[in-house]
Amino acid sequence: MKRATSLFILAILIGNIFVGMIGNENEWKAEAEEEKGNEVEEGKINEGLASFTSLPPLSSSSPSGKILYVGGTGPNNYSKIQDAIDAANDGDTIFVYSGTYYENIVIDKSITLVGENKETTSIDGGNKRDVISITKNETTIKIENFRITRGYYSGIYVSWDTCNSNITITNCNIQNCSYDGIDVGGDYSNITITNCNIQNCSYDGIYAWHSDYSNITITNCNIQNCSYDGIDVSSPDYNNILFHCKRLI
Repeated sequence: MKRATSLFILAILIGNIFVGMIGNENEWKAEAEEEKGNEVEEGKINEGLASFTSLPPLSSSSPSGKILYVGGTGPNNYSKIQDAIDAANDGDTIFVYSGTYYENIVIDKSITLVGENKETTSIDGGNKRDVISITKNETTIKIENFRITRGYYSGIYVSWDTCNSNITITNCNIQNCSYDGIDVGGDYSNITITNCNIQNCSYDGIYAWHSDYSNITITNCNIQNCSYDGIDVSSPDYNNILFHCKRLI
């Protein structure tokens, strides 16, 4: 009788252990499937962002700062580019989804401003002032992948008071401005303009008269239908590089 009782108790214990093992195995499988799903989703996101050379991996923060969004939904999203700039800190990145944004924006801090696509992400200045103005000394600013149009003055204006800065403008279409496509000022700065198409401006495509002792590099830019000069760089104090640029009639 004692032996039978002992065997019965042992059978119950073994059964509980077996059930527990099955439960744990199911939990492990569920966790593994969830982790695999997260990896796949993260892979899709990073694959979608791979074409943006300045945009870091999608996360709430990056080594150089956080990412803010314009035109999307959820946390860190804004409906206006200027609102995102005002909320940003030095080192942050602002990613702008495709759409038309009727704004005249001022950049007064070190940020990276990236559009989703230069054909479909448009900043329309509405013939009011410059479309984008860079106004602060000792900044590092990158602007990439935008269509910039209808500036009463310039599409992008780097203020004459902007000195000791690093300014990079890449993959932008700039058009229909009443003065210059890009107006570069600021002494002792490094200014790089690459892969930009500038057309239908009433003065110069790129105007760089007031950047004494600056390094200005302009490469792979096409200038079309600008009434004065395609590129006007006219100071002996420059260290300038112009490479593979065209003026199209």
